[in-house]
Amino acid sequence: MNLVQLNEEVDLHLERVTHALYDASIRRELGVPPVDRSYMLLTILPKLVGDEWTEEQDRVALAIQAIRAAFVAHDEVTVKGALDQRGQLTVLAGDHYSGIHYRLLANVPSYRFIRTLSQSIASVNEKKMTLYFDRPSTADEWLHAIQSIELLNVNELYRTFKEEETYRKVASLAYPLHLLRSEEPVLYRDQIAVDSLNELEQRLTAQLSTLLKALDWPQSVKRQLVER
Repeated sequence: MNLVQLNEEVDLHLERVTHALYDASIRRELGVPPVDRSYMLLTILPKLVGDEWTEEQDRVALAIQAIRAAFVAHDEVTVKGALDQRGQLTVLAGDHYSGIHYRLLANVPSYRFIRTLSQSIASVNEKKMTLYFDRPSTADEWLHAIQSIELLNVNELYRTFKEEETYRKVASLAYPLHLLRSEEPVLYRDQIAVDSLNELEQRLTAQLSTLLKALDWPQSVKRQLVER
């Protein structure tokens, strides 16, 4: 898969999930849904590197994006700490996105997987609540929060693949690295000392580069994972 094909594949999934989350009122008041390209890349990573990919897994990947959009909307209110009109609309948008993920999962035939993903989502809710009262104060604490909370649902999807552990390791480095470089607000990141975050970015970059060198994956995928 070359870079053009990779971008087309990611863009296609982004378009599908954005369409699934669309609501005219929300779009008018808040703009497009909070769908993250790098998170989408990780969600469909097995497909991008040539692993077997089923329609069921595709539907689950979209559902995971929908529930992430719900969490991002609610996190925005948590960060700002005020329920003005926009905050109230954002909460409602989060509830709307959450409902969409149930609709997407309705056509997944594996009840067992739906149950485990539902348990994972509940766990994310619980951990986010705990994190709100016990916020990370160091770069390593922030990293642990991202790895153990933000990637929990994606890891459930990875469990359906033989290379589960490899996908988990790559995501555990690539996604925090993306958040460190993001110009968008990131939950609790800005409370950590800048020097500590810079050191963490260098460490994650080195670890991810070393890991990817050992993998027989398309260079286009490797480059996207490191650069984003």
